[in-house]
Amino acid sequence: MRATSLLTSPLVAAPILAFGLFGLGACTGSGDDSCAIATAVSATEAGTTQDGSAVADATVGADAGGGGASPESGDAGVGAMSQPALTMAFLRIANWSSDAPPIDFCVAPHGTGAFQGPVLANLTAAINQTGNVDAGRPALSFPGVSAYSLVAPGPYDARLVAAGAPDCSAKIVPDQTNLPAVAVGQAMTIALVGAARPAGNQPGLKMIGLLDDDQTPSLVAIRAINASPDFSNVDVGTVSTGLFTPLLASIPFGSATPAVPAVTGDASAPMADSNGYLTVPAQKGTTFHVRSSGSAIDSSVSLPVSIGAGAIVTLVVVGTGVTPTTTSTDSGVPSAQIVEVIDNAGTVNNLGSSMVIEPDQ
Repeated sequence: MRATSLLTSPLVAAPILAFGLFGLGACTGSGDDSCAIATAVSATEAGTTQDGSAVADATVGADAGGGGASPESGDAGVGAMSQPALTMAFLRIANWSSDAPPIDFCVAPHGTGAFQGPVLANLTAAINQTGNVDAGRPALSFPGVSAYSLVAPGPYDARLVAAGAPDCSAKIVPDQTNLPAVAVGQAMTIALVGAARPAGNQPGLKMIGLLDDDQTPSLVAIRAINASPDFSNVDVGTVSTGLFTPLLASIPFGSATPAVPAVTGDASAPMADSNGYLTVPAQKGTTFHVRSSGSAIDSSVSLPVSIGAGAIVTLVVVGTGVTPTTTSTDSGVPSAQIVEVIDNAGTVNNLGSSMVIEPDQ
């Protein structure tokens, strides 16, 4: 699969439609721990539809295997990486603000002010030009993530623009000029977090940059991101016999799991890596609970989630999109939603795998 230019310069090249970062995936609600990402999925099987609404995970049984289509076939298969990936990096964008309208991004080499894009619009056009698949709408709605694109390694600045913007001239919020540099072979997510219509002490919209793990784990790599404007710090964990055990703990707003022991003061507790991922066993029917750090009351509870070995998964704690924020109990504890992103899921259109994993979603 040859990389074609998305922009007027080689800053961003073609999407990796089966980016995968080469692995298996997660299943939601089935209780089956032998689920893997399909080696080829349709647009309606991906984690979000073209308008950003949630649908079932793009997962199948273990008989899907770990192989994929050859790079020359044009099929979207796990491992369908292009040759330029050997010298390039990867970038995707995400909309994790539950009350934000559809958006797009532009990027520029750090400090140059030479913003190019909008990224999703150009990615969409590049996919459509192949004539192989409908890329979907060039608008990133909550809780969507885009497919990854190839980018030149280095530091970048990001600019948020409205979906459908013809160019990068009209920014919505201040540019993000403090993103981590992305090296050869590394992947980065640039995400919108916060509240579009802040109430009380809620922070407004801002962009964050997070490096993503890109090596298929032997077990499961999982991290959490606090994108909710209602929590200064949040814990994600499980409950057994009434006891809450934090798995991913003390996560500040706008950040991923810190590289500290999940259980404070326990030197033997597992630690997250530099990108916030914790290595855990495969999960079977796990229900994740979200709590404000130090609280004894749930703010959100997920559907049962099964995650097969080899998956790289991000759980994003987001707001409800309701102003004023609703509460989970009469005690005034704010509610939240949990978004599951399968970082190494294959895609065939302009979106990656991202969905709210709560009952009635």
